[in-house]
Amino acid sequence: MTHEWSLNVNKSIEELPKGDEPFEGVSEGLEALSKKVDVAVVSSANGEALNDEWGRHDYIKFLTALLGQEAGTKQHCIAELKKKGYDTDNVLMVGDAPGDLQAAQKNDVRYYPILVGKEKFSWDRLVNEAVPKLMNGTFDEEYQNKLIKEFNDSLK
Repeated sequence: MTHEWSLNVNKSIEELPKGDEPFEGVSEGLEALSKKVDVAVVSSANGEALNDEWGRHDYIKFLTALLGQEAGTKQHCIAELKKKGYDTDNVLMVGDAPGDLQAAQKNDVRYYPILVGKEKFSWDRLVNEAVPKLMNGTFDEEYQNKLIKEFNDSLK
């Protein structure tokens, strides 16, 4: 059943129109972040689809790693990235789905939500507030809880 789901996800990604445009703020956000931190993409999509999409938008140049379903689950990929010497307190999982939050929590890393319908706001806040807080050690439990509450509220 999981294999069938995976094949269906891959097929739906392949069928996406090639004229798709990223959300507003993504390009500027990735560029700004890549100058300050390592950026790794961890996705449930297959590697070929990721390379196609991220390459088509010229975003691969901003990435330290691009990990698709072949690399394992999001939880597994985060755990493997942490083994490369990243301090747990300096790892931030950015995502837009409950599974992203769960993968972050299971790896004891921080989570930052991209809110549906508020993508530009989310990317701007990521670059201008969340990452600076992470880098200067003020991304604390209170801030994390505020972000998670906001994320959960947005799913209702």
